[in-house]
Amino acid sequence: MDPVLGFRALVANARRSGGEVEAQVDVRDLDPGDALAECSGEGNTLQVETASGRKIRVDGKGAGRWPTAVSVVSDALLVRRETVSARTSLGRSREATS
Repeated sequence: MDPVLGFRALVANARRSGGEVEAQVDVRDLDPGDALAECSGEGNTLQVETASGRKIRVDGKGAGRWPTAVSVVSDALLVRRETVSARTSLGRSREATS
């Protein structure tokens, strides 16, 4: 991180509005004083701002590049497997009622 220019990071943002949650992930330029700019390496920072404006920050070590990649692919395969299983079960129940 350049102490003058700041820091560029991948930042996730989620906001609850009514009964829905809007979420996005994008690359942002952070000011040097931003709490998220202090995160480095495999570290992760979660900052929550409550409706009253109170900010809660949690820092911790992340898994790193490869463990995270394996987890993401594993989760995607699990979703796919459950989707195929649900479709197959739905097809069987339709056949039983025909």
